[in-house]
Amino acid sequence: MCKVQRLLMVACCAATVVALCQPSFAVVYSGGTGHTSAPSGSGGKPNDPGFANIGEMSIGSGIHLQDGWILTAYHVYQYQHGGSGTGKAQIQFESSQTTYYEIEGTFTRIKYNNTTNADLGVFRVAGDTGLGVLTIRSDTPSQNTDVTMIGAGRDRDASSILWYVDTDPTEWDWREEDFPEANGEFTGFKTSSNHTKRWGTNEVHSATNTILSGTFGTTSAFSTRFDSGAGDNECQVVGGDSGGGVFAYNSSSSEWELAGLMLALGLFNNQPAHTAVYDNLTYSGDLSLYRDQIIDALPEPATISLLVIGSLLVLVRRKRRLKI
Repeated sequence: MCKVQRLLMVACCAATVVALCQPSFAVVYSGGTGHTSAPSGSGGKPNDPGFANIGEMSIGSGIHLQDGWILTAYHVYQYQHGGSGTGKAQIQFESSQTTYYEIEGTFTRIKYNNTTNADLGVFRVAGDTGLGVLTIRSDTPSQNTDVTMIGAGRDRDASSILWYVDTDPTEWDWREEDFPEANGEFTGFKTSSNHTKRWGTNEVHSATNTILSGTFGTTSAFSTRFDSGAGDNECQVVGGDSGGGVFAYNSSSSEWELAGLMLALGLFNNQPAHTAVYDNLTYSGDLSLYRDQIIDALPEPATISLLVIGSLLVLVRRKRRLKI
């Protein structure tokens, strides 16, 4: 049976332009509903690659790079900043439970091939997050590279589900009870509307870039696959993880590097909503291709100070006008 994937924000063809449909979102992992604190490096778990630096935004996640600068998916930023949002991006890190708000005038949209908008952007928040600096990887992780993925998405149900599927119609028929027309079986998890930051592990399925293209921009991405039998830490993105981080270990420098930013997922035809099914794909923006742009978007410390002062002056002026 051919396991045809459809895409929520992406398609599963490498080196192909893929139409984006809808934001992807949360880390579901095979072993259970834990993994809510940094991995310890023991008992088969990886070392902590930067768990504290991943924060929760309204419909997704964001990554603290350094000095209050946040990298996220543009579709997550746009939700907060425009359309359905509050007019100003904000992020919360569990270590402080403080909400940090965007400093006006700091947002930069990252470009695909330096010309077309990508589904990536950076902005700075006011206040001291107390978080450290992350290193962005300078090359695409090769196939089978181990990665640790962290995002703040939907919680999975405690038990797995077996679906019986009729794959003959154009829109596959998924049911939780066997039926005569069923010619395939799929296993996975349902998820709830609660969001929790979690980590999981995987490995690069395809290092050949897939081009994600649609309403929120055009972005080069690599993929990971949710494999059955790959261990309790094996994970898959679901609703709420867009903007979360994918980390790969660099043995030459002996440090974890930020290799990708989770953007979208590949689903089977007519797969039930808010589920993670084995063999689903996760697509993450390949940050090595945008590294120079991201670094260039972060100004020198002196410029940062001026931006903060300018923001404070605007606030003071607004308060004075309100008093008048």
